[in-house]
Amino acid sequence: MPQRLLITLLLLLSASRMQAQHLLGSSGSNYAGTNAIFLNPSSIADAKQGFYLNLFGGHVTFANTYFHYDGAGVETDLILEDPEGIWEGDGLFERSRIRERLDGKPKMAHFGVDLRLPSFMLKLNPRHSIGFTTRFRTALQATNVSEDIAQVIGLGTDNPALQNTPFTGSEFYFNTNAFAETGFTYAMVLLSQEKRFLKGGFTVKRLTGIYSAHLLAPDVDYQMSQNQQGESYMQVQQGSANFGFSRSEFDIDEEEVGNAFFGGNAPGSGWGVDIGFTYEHRPNYTDYQYTLDDGKERTDHGENKYRYRVGVALLDVGSITYKDPQQVRAYDIERQNLDLSSETFEGVDLENIVPTLEEALKVQASERKTDFTSGLPTALHLNFDYRITRNLFLNTAVLHSLRNKESVTMHQPSALAVAPRLEGKRLELALPVYLTNNYRDLNFGAMLRLGSFVVGSNNLAAMLPGSKAVGPDLYMGLGISIGTGGQRAKAEEKARKKEAKEQRKVEKGQKKADKATMAPQPSPAPPSQTPANTLQSTSVDTTHMAPIDSLVIDPVDTLHTAPVDTLKYAPVDSVGTTPADSLSGAAREPVQAVATDSSQTPVVEPLQAQPTTTPAAIPATIQPTSTAKPEGGAGPKPENKQQTAPAIPPAGATETKAPPAISND
Repeated sequence: MPQRLLITLLLLLSASRMQAQHLLGSSGSNYAGTNAIFLNPSSIADAKQGFYLNLFGGHVTFANTYFHYDGAGVETDLILEDPEGIWEGDGLFERSRIRERLDGKPKMAHFGVDLRLPSFMLKLNPRHSIGFTTRFRTALQATNVSEDIAQVIGLGTDNPALQNTPFTGSEFYFNTNAFAETGFTYAMVLLSQEKRFLKGGFTVKRLTGIYSAHLLAPDVDYQMSQNQQGESYMQVQQGSANFGFSRSEFDIDEEEVGNAFFGGNAPGSGWGVDIGFTYEHRPNYTDYQYTLDDGKERTDHGENKYRYRVGVALLDVGSITYKDPQQVRAYDIERQNLDLSSETFEGVDLENIVPTLEEALKVQASERKTDFTSGLPTALHLNFDYRITRNLFLNTAVLHSLRNKESVTMHQPSALAVAPRLEGKRLELALPVYLTNNYRDLNFGAMLRLGSFVVGSNNLAAMLPGSKAVGPDLYMGLGISIGTGGQRAKAEEKARKKEAKEQRKVEKGQKKADKATMAPQPSPAPPSQTPANTLQSTSVDTTHMAPIDSLVIDPVDTLHTAPVDTLKYAPVDSVGTTPADSLSGAAREPVQAVATDSSQTPVVEPLQAQPTTTPAAIPATIQPTSTAKPEGGAGPKPENKQQTAPAIPPAGATETKAPPAISND
C-alpha cells in the first residue's frame, strides 16, 4: 500500500550513510576543494589549495513536511539484519509515535543521494584553475502535494477523517531521477585591483540518464466513498495527469552506475552548465604582500585576504532526454469517473509501481510516447561570508529552486543557512542553523573537517532520540590536498635569518675590536735630542734629515728632498740664508757642505733661522755651487762610510764655478 511504501522509505533512509546534494554547512569553507565546485565553480580560482583530490564522498538526506517521528529511537540494526521483516511486530520503531503535521499547507518530501566520486582540482597559477569531477545523483521527490492527498497516501483510503468528503482542485507532483555526470571546470581571476577582487568560473557537464519517472497531476476532483462491501475507495470525478518513465522497473545496481561513466548503453543523455562569480573586498591587502630579493612585490595567495566575500551562482542548467522505443513511455491523460481502491496498490513497491499505475490509470497504447525530457534541479545560490577575525567567519547561504512545480525535473528544495565557522588549514568547525524544506522548518547541524576528512549533518536533531525528526541527514568525505601560499611567511623568515646573521657578524667584529683595545701597546720611542751646537731648521721634517751642523737650512719640501748625505747644499741668496762663519751679511763665496756625524762636529753657537717661505716657493732644483778645492786639503773623514764633501775654503781662495749637483732621487 502507499502507506507502507512511504513509511518504509523513511525508515530505510534513517540507516543510510551517504553524502548530501548541497552541503550548505560547508559552503563558505575556503578548503572545500572539489566540493566547492558544486556550489560555485568560481571558488577554485585563487584557491588556498594548489591541488585537491577527492577520493570519495557520500551523503543521504530525507526531509518532509507531512509527518515526523517523536519516539525514543529507531533500531536501525533490524534493517540491516532483516530488511524483509521490518513490518513484523514493533521492534523497529513505535508506529504509534508517527505524527501528522496538519496545517492546511501543501506538503513535500525529498529523498536524495549524492555520491561524489574521484575528482580533482588544480591551480595552474594564481589566476587560473581547472577541475574535473565525477558524480552520481538520485532523488525521489513529492512537491506541492495537497494535504488531503498526503493523508490518502500516508494513512490510506480507510482514513475515517476523509470519508464522504468531496475535494476539488487537489494536486500532487512526483518525480524520480537517477543520473551520472562528468564535469570540467575552469575558473579565473577577472579583476585584482588592490581592495577589489573578482573571479568567475563555469562547469560543463556531460549527463548520462539512468532512470527517470514522473506523475504530475495539477487538477483532481475526488471523493472518498465506500462500496456495498464496506470497502473504501477513491472516486475521481475528473483529473488530468502527465505520466512517464524510462523503463518499467526502478532497480539500479553498481554495474549500471559504472556503465554510465564508461560509455555503457544508457537510456538518457544530455548536457548541463554551472556558472558563478565571487567578489572579495580586501581592505588590508598590503598585509599579505611581501618583497623578494629582486625587489619585486608579490601577494601571498595561500592566505585569506578578504573582509567579506559575496558569491552568486546559477547551478544545474540543463536537462536529460530519454529516447528508447522499447523502454521509454510517456502519457498525457485525462480521466473521469475513475475508481481507485486499496486493493489497486496492494503489494506495490519500487520495482512494480510503474506497471501498477499503468493499469490503475487505464492508459491506452495510442496515448503512448517514446521520449521525454527531464530537467536538472536548477537553483540560484547566493553566499555571503564575513571574516570576523583571522580564523572566525560568519557565513550566510541561500539556495533557491528555480524549477516550476509542474516541471518534469529533479527539484532542489529551497533552504537558508547561517553558519558561524572556525577555520584553519587542518581543522575546521561549522555550526549551521537552517530554514529547510522550502524555508518552512528550522534545523541545526554541524560540520567538522580534520585535514581533508569531512563529516557532518544538515539536520543533527534528527539523529537524536526523542526529537521530532522529519528525516535524517548525514554526510562524509575524504580527499588529499596540497596547500599553496605561505610565501610571505617564508620571505619574512628569510629576512629575519639574514638580519640575525648580519647582527652576529657585527657582534663578532665588535668583540675583536674590544679585544684589540684591551691588549698592551708598545712604549713610544724617546724623542731625538739635538745638540745645542747644531743649528735649528725651521719647518723641516727631522725624521728624514740627518743632523746638520754649522748650516742654516732653508725650509725644504721633504717629499722631494733626497737623503741629506747625498745632496750638496749652497747658500741661497733668494731666501736670505747667512753663512755660518760670517754674521756681517757681506757677500761670501759659495761653499760646499759635507754631511757629517754631529757627534764629531765642533760645537758652533746656533743661529736663528730666517723666516721661511712656503714649500711652494722653493725651487725644484738645487742652486749651483763652487767646485774649487780649498787650500789646506780635505776635512776630517766621516764615519759609517759616508762620502766626504769638500771642506770650506779659507777667505781669499780662488773661486771656481761648477755645474749644479742633482740628486739621483
